Amino acid sequence: MENAKDEVIDNEKLFGKNRVKKTFSKADPHEIEKLYEDCINYINDQYSTKDKIKICQSIFNGLSELSLKLSQDAVKNMGKCYDISLLQNRVIYDKAKYQNKRNGGIKSSKTKTINKLNPPLEDYMVFDIHPMSENYMYQAVNSFQTGEAIMVRTSTYKNWLDRFPVEQAINKDELDIDWTKPIKMFIKVDCLAKFDSSNFIKATNDMILNRIYLEDDSIAKDTIISTNKIVDDYSKGKIYVYIQNL
Repeated sequence: MENAKDEVIDNEKLFGKNRVKKTFSKADPHEIEKLYEDCINYINDQYSTKDKIKICQSIFNGLSELSLKLSQDAVKNMGKCYDISLLQNRVIYDKAKYQNKRNGGIKSSKTKTINKLNPPLEDYMVFDIHPMSENYMYQAVNSFQTGEAIMVRTSTYKNWLDRFPVEQAINKDELDIDWTKPIKMFIKVDCLAKFDSSNFIKATNDMILNRIYLEDDSIAKDTIISTNKIVDDYSKGKIYVYIQNL
């Protein structure tokens, strides 16, 4: 019992939310993977989801400082800097998972009540990308073989597909959804004022259901979409998604 208490104290000295940045900024590059594993195991037991998000950001910042110091001898430390960048990608992924757990989409306990007619915004998954309008998804071009007009994806749509932050989606097995039954999609968007939000449904449902969760989007028998906020720049756009069985 005493040893367990001592271990918690030692870990707090390394991974406490006010110390973790310094820990990673001064870490041995050869030990950062194990250090990160130990840190995640510790904060998962000791901290709230809100604090875990802050700690992940501190780890990312600490790794940035470490990489900056090593880059002063770029030739010698190129491999170490690359390993740090890979770990930073993992930190970003873990932070996104914590954010989605905090924002909702998961029924964390039997006491959690879901308003099926109007789920609160904090229960939605959040994707940091401007929604794609159906009007910009396809364009008509002449077929090389037949000369007839055919519909193909626009470069704008292809770019949106490539940039979509799929890592921000909640794991399929963590959603309380029976995928053999019809579902209802709730979508909210932060978008530019010039767009009609109803035109965002097709691309969003296709991305979430077909591409991320590998389900036929025809199971979405009802989709409710609304504008959450008007933004002044395309880069500030967001998509909020909540899924439930009918």
